[in-house]
Amino acid sequence: AILAEGIARSPTLSQLMLARNMISCKGAQDLASGLERQRVLKDLPLGITQPGIVLELDVSMNPIGDDGAEAFARAATACSMDPAALIFEAPWGLERLSLGDTVIGERGSSHLQSAVAARAALATAAADQLCNCLDDAVLGSLRARQARMPSGLEVFGLALDDALATEMRNMARVRLQGDWPGSG
Repeated sequence: AILAEGIARSPTLSQLMLARNMISCKGAQDLASGLERQRVLKDLPLGITQPGIVLELDVSMNPIGDDGAEAFARAATACSMDPAALIFEAPWGLERLSLGDTVIGERGSSHLQSAVAARAALATAAADQLCNCLDDAVLGSLRARQARMPSGLEVFGLALDDALATEMRNMARVRLQGDWPGSG
């Protein structure tokens, strides 16, 4: 719970490697809660205009189980319900999640597969939004804020077998890269 609280209050933490740390299902749920709260952090230090987010999390070789997987899936898709995320005014959150040897079963895998699909759909909608943007104010705002280009969710260490979601995510990434200010 202490680590989760630290994550929630950190405006700059972007990578967290916690493999082989005996993180339980409850620990995973606490971490996921911290990730959700970090994404919407409002109390930022001087000079930081948007919250930093943990983009990469490795909890491999921890017994997080199905409930832990469900909590990480929920944290990764919280942005899908945030209208500000679609117009790039809020960070999306977790992009790379390593879950090898985590005793995740069918139920947990199903939640993660849904999260990958939801984030792929968000990336596609955001790419459409950016492509159809007739207002240079949005592009100017992204440039001025030096906003980083968001991405879908990738899960490593589990065979989620969702080729359609993977293709959607990859196509959206290519489209976003083509239209993102400063990336071309």
